[in-house]
Amino acid sequence: MRRTKAIVSVVILAIILLLLLTKNFLKIDVDQGEVKKGEIIIERVEDDRAIALDGEWEFYWNQLIDPSEFTAIEETDIEYFTVPQLWKGGDYKGVPLSERGVATYRAYFQIDMSQLEENQWIAVKMPFVYSAYKLWLNGEVISTNGEIGLNREDEIPNRRPTVIMISPKKGMNEIVLQITNHHFYRGGISKSILIGEFDYLYHIREKQITLDIFMAGSFFISGILFLLLYFNRRKEKVILYFSFVCFIFLVRALITNEIYLVQVFKDFNWEIGNRIEAGFSYVGISMVLIFLGELYNNYFPVRYIKEWKVFAGSMLICIFFLPHEIYDKLMIYTNGVQTVYVVYLSVILIKNYDKSLIDFYVLLVGKIILVTLAIHDIIITYAVIDVSTKIHIGMYIYVFSLGYALILHLYREFGKVESLMIQNDRMLKEISKMNQGLEELVEKRTRELEATNKRLYELSMLDGLTRIPNRTSFNDKLEDYWHYALEEGLSLSIIFCDIDFFKNYNDNYGHIEGDRALQKIAYLLYKRVKQDDHGFIARYGGEEFVILYLNKDSKETYEVAEELRLLVKEIKISHEFSAIADTITISLGAISDIPDKQGQATDMLNQADQALYRAKQQGRNRTCMWNNYEYKGVENPKPENVL
Repeated sequence: MRRTKAIVSVVILAIILLLLLTKNFLKIDVDQGEVKKGEIIIERVEDDRAIALDGEWEFYWNQLIDPSEFTAIEETDIEYFTVPQLWKGGDYKGVPLSERGVATYRAYFQIDMSQLEENQWIAVKMPFVYSAYKLWLNGEVISTNGEIGLNREDEIPNRRPTVIMISPKKGMNEIVLQITNHHFYRGGISKSILIGEFDYLYHIREKQITLDIFMAGSFFISGILFLLLYFNRRKEKVILYFSFVCFIFLVRALITNEIYLVQVFKDFNWEIGNRIEAGFSYVGISMVLIFLGELYNNYFPVRYIKEWKVFAGSMLICIFFLPHEIYDKLMIYTNGVQTVYVVYLSVILIKNYDKSLIDFYVLLVGKIILVTLAIHDIIITYAVIDVSTKIHIGMYIYVFSLGYALILHLYREFGKVESLMIQNDRMLKEISKMNQGLEELVEKRTRELEATNKRLYELSMLDGLTRIPNRTSFNDKLEDYWHYALEEGLSLSIIFCDIDFFKNYNDNYGHIEGDRALQKIAYLLYKRVKQDDHGFIARYGGEEFVILYLNKDSKETYEVAEELRLLVKEIKISHEFSAIADTITISLGAISDIPDKQGQATDMLNQADQALYRAKQQGRNRTCMWNNYEYKGVENPKPENVL
């Protein structure tokens, strides 16, 4: 029974982790712009995508140049620097850059104003920049972060990701960014500057803040509850350490991503903030290791726990009293020592722990996440990689697994004390109550597992790339439509759709561009089909889509198919390697008929497929209808020629 519950727990945790790591939580759909020699042309601003202003920006090191002063800059003095990129590791005119200094960036962008919809507002999403910046658009200041200065005394550091509404003009728009960094051990731009539709960027930011608040609130409540529990059971130091872990992760949640802390405290001192951020790598991970050591020590001997407590205290002193230049250089060695101890704890856990306990599997999964997070933090500190929302959610699950393991440990300890105190009939009554509670718990877990299985079933019915129903879902829907149409005497329409010369597209543009084209076409077709009652579309396989309708005659079915064909043609996805057009086109085969009891749904499906084959034979980019078991189809026939 214990082993079964252990397996169930591990499966649930694995499923949750898999979902979180494979699904793009709060993902901003970004088109990677390419700034070349300080210029970029933006043809269209979508309402559900952003454009990254990545690439070669004009770069002026150790200079704070206002827009009006660029007239004095000689063309030969222009240097380019990649954005996003931190200063350290780069060079300016052959001279290596340091992490501290000042710099001015400039780039030009042009937006096709004719493509903007009415009341569509454009915005720029600025990430936090080390340590202060001033942003200009067409000669006007549109945003500031802290106060820039030529020296440490004049600079006021701040971190405040923000979304700025802008009013670009026709033609080229000049964007100038002045950055200074005299306080932090990393200078420059570590994340992409995004431009896009205001409501979309603002909504993404608000969702991220909501997630940050949720995680911070969960850590806060957990920390308070376990701290109160410790006051009633002071011998269990592991409870105190876990509350410390919760509070440390609480602070991390508030100073990362959208940095909710600055929303509450406008004048937050980022000299302190930098030390808090470093404190997570120094003290936070060490506290987790101390907690695990104390927890394991209840079951088997663990060495070096006292040494880790001394280490954590020493690191805390370093962070509060030493200059950040020193503790920053020590960080890589600290992370190395922590990694070694993580490996040590993992080895003795696997070697000595009672594998019949659920705790073992929970802690093993948690340990894997811990290693991932430790490696991630090391990479974040010494390379230019964005902090992923997945990592923060992974931290949330990791702390949850630690708390779950602690609760199981405390549950057993409390059970031991209770069993020693109860020596009479009350023990039997309590055991009966506990059994009842366990049954309810098992029932609850069973319901949760059923709900999870239901969710997995739903996910299995969607195509992973296009996020529309897949072939499995289509097969079920086809049988449902067939039997319903047969019972009610309604017509059933099937439309097969195939992208013309898509293999050539993949071979020449690459599979990544091929996937993007499939996503665009799938979204376009799905959006149109769902406008009609009883319309259903699925990805049948590869570049093929299939559509079902109820109660449409042949004329109506043909008109819908032609409308879909023209919609794809109108979005003009470039396809220079097509034999019939310079953009992507589709061929369609369709049938509309009232089901016969003597036939099967697959009969009509095959007929629609044969009609598609005929459309390809006739030259592609057209619709062919199957009617009375004969093919009829041309690219632009009159309706009466189809029926």
